[in-house]
Amino acid sequence: MTSITRYIHQKMKDQLKVRTIVAQEPFGPGGQIGWHLSISHPDRYPTYDEIKKARYDLVPDTVTMAMLFPPSIQFMNIHPNCFHLFQLFEEQVPDLFRAEKRSSKKV
Repeated sequence: MTSITRYIHQKMKDQLKVRTIVAQEPFGPGGQIGWHLSISHPDRYPTYDEIKKARYDLVPDTVTMAMLFPPSIQFMNIHPNCFHLFQLFEEQVPDLFRAEKRSSKKV
């Protein structure tokens, strides 16, 4: 199994630490390697801006990331203030978010 993991501590405006773990793991279709980002804070949920900053600073911009909510029987999260983002592979990305679809539409 190939896995690359980076541990990052971010300091945001409030000077409180947000912990981010970024890894490439074989969870995709056919064992494809995909990006997995975990972001947490010791005392509160990470904010939208903290999650967005971590995603765009630490994962390539060519990747579509999503927060998933599986059926409740499969849901598991050990840290109470942790969110997980997972890479969606091309066949998993809704048409609305596909780059070729967006660029062909006139605004």
